[in-house]
Amino acid sequence: MTKAVYPGTFDPMTLGHFDLIQRASKLYDKLIVAVAATSKKQGALFDAEDRLAMIREDVKRARLRNVEVKILDTLLVDFCRREKAHVVIRGVRVYSDFEYEFQMALTNRRLAPEIETLFMMPSENLAYVTASTVREYMRAVRYLQAVLRQKPNEPTVLNNLALAYLKLNFFTEALEHAVRAVALFPSSEELRRNLDRIRKARDEVAAEGRAEAASKKD
Repeated sequence: MTKAVYPGTFDPMTLGHFDLIQRASKLYDKLIVAVAATSKKQGALFDAEDRLAMIREDVKRARLRNVEVKILDTLLVDFCRREKAHVVIRGVRVYSDFEYEFQMALTNRRLAPEIETLFMMPSENLAYVTASTVREYMRAVRYLQAVLRQKPNEPTVLNNLALAYLKLNFFTEALEHAVRAVALFPSSEELRRNLDRIRKARDEVAAEGRAEAASKKD
């Protein structure tokens, strides 16, 4: 059985991360997503148990039966040896990523020559979606939610919150707040354009999902 490990903090999991999980799962008999027990990244959002639960839910929803999600609570090479995995998957988006990952791969090779590193590029449309960007939008959402509690009928706040949700692909929440904004200020062309933009984005993602499901059936 071929087995690989995809390690990371996943704080939070992005579409780019999940794209690599789906594609790597097709290359190996078993893929272990190793979630770092601690996150050293500035502005961390979720603890390890929350990240673990969210990724497991995504894996279950996508029916990736050969993917297992575990806590990474030791050195990566020790984890790989414990799991009897001989390949480490690492995502590389830009050249600066490669420089860092190349040094890490060399270090891991010195510690465990039997473990190889496979660099994978995300899909082109996801190459610039980073966890730090998602964290920024999540912080914006939390801030705007707090403002909205103070001003529940302010169209500008509702609109900005809708657009922040759109950046996260939270279409239900985005539509809810955009519709409320338009209802409060129906003469605003800008609010109506943003509402149409959110509906179009939702429909495009839904169409992509249907096309992917159909291709898997074929």
